[in-house]
Amino acid sequence: MATSFYRTTDAYEPLAGSENAAKKSASAGPSVNEVPRSPGLSERDSPLSPGGVLRQELDCYFREATWKLRMKIFQCECWSVFGDDLHYFTIPFCLRAELGINAYVKAFAETNDLPGTLTLAEVQQHKAFKFSAPVLSMKYVQMNVLGVARPGQTVEHKPYVSLVISNVGQSSDRIVPNPTRPWLELYALDSDPKKKKSLLKDEGQGHCYHASVLEFETEDKKKQFDVLLDGELYGPFYRIRISACTLPEDQNEIQDLPVMTYLPLDLV
Repeated sequence: MATSFYRTTDAYEPLAGSENAAKKSASAGPSVNEVPRSPGLSERDSPLSPGGVLRQELDCYFREATWKLRMKIFQCECWSVFGDDLHYFTIPFCLRAELGINAYVKAFAETNDLPGTLTLAEVQQHKAFKFSAPVLSMKYVQMNVLGVARPGQTVEHKPYVSLVISNVGQSSDRIVPNPTRPWLELYALDSDPKKKKSLLKDEGQGHCYHASVLEFETEDKKKQFDVLLDGELYGPFYRIRISACTLPEDQNEIQDLPVMTYLPLDLV
């Protein structure tokens, strides 16, 4: 999602077996789809470069994908304090929202001009690194396996090392989300003051929630927190509310982003 690929239909090579198309292609010169090879070598002798293989596979993927996946779009409503002024923002996102250690590491790296490729363990070695788990209250509307909402739940203020709200899954996720459904998967890892050495390690001790609406708020408005939305850093805020992105004229109509793929992922 972070990178966009644009290609017009005129850029695609003609189908094999078409004599007229082959003549047209030959007269037009090299195709923009031609895979780059090492100079001075023939097509038979020159191996494909990694970049050439990647471009070829991407071209094939976008040409041949036939199933439309309607990925739901969510919004993060944010409240912040700057001086004596209160501010309100609404930020849409598609993939995931992250609070706690991941957002802190991103902010710390940007503040200290550290490379974005550093791992958590490498950033932790910095002498100025000092993470304090944000103390937040949590409210959420839980969904059952049939997608029916249960009465809202409230969790009192407590420190969280990590909060991950996912719409599109990653290999590290405890629960695989379904991006076609109007709800999210939340993984909450509490901070245990008795285990300071394991503060930054996820040992599978967290809790999983299946929710459609989530709200997090600090106990003190001066102690605000950052949030990562689709990998981009925003904040600081003292309160956020995450829900499905709907149309102003119809609150029941949820916005979605059509993405082409090979197999139908909505099998339920």
